[in-house]
Amino acid sequence: MAALVLAASGCMPDPPTGFGVNVTIDPTALSTSARMHVAESLLTVHGDLPDPYAMPLDIHTQLVGRKVRFRYLPAVHSGALDFHLALYDGANNLLGEGASEPVSLVDGSAVEVKLVLVRHLTCAVTSDCPEGFSCADRWCVCSSHSDGGC
Repeated sequence: MAALVLAASGCMPDPPTGFGVNVTIDPTALSTSARMHVAESLLTVHGDLPDPYAMPLDIHTQLVGRKVRFRYLPAVHSGALDFHLALYDGANNLLGEGASEPVSLVDGSAVEVKLVLVRHLTCAVTSDCPEGFSCADRWCVCSSHSDGGC
């Protein structure tokens, strides 16, 4: 079974270098109001055991105003892991989410993952979405990665 060590960004001066995944969550794309309304967070990891491995995170306090860092210790020691974090309000409405590219584990060493959270917006047409997003199946989705944005 995987293990998780959660720390506020100021409490861990240097990321650990031993086996595991050092995860950083960047919530700054979400409004302060959205971050203050987060009631539940669900981390899902594909590639670990069980697959998928899902667990709630109690990070709503840490999300307000700063990055969150934690250490994920997978049960497996090889292969690739995909991380996904979803944030919900008290009525179970999706407020934001972030996903990683696959990260390859290195037995005995730490690897890094950054989850940049994005607003979760519904739409009827592309003009309902922010710049760089398009409307697909009633959701605003990133339509361009060329500028390093979404």
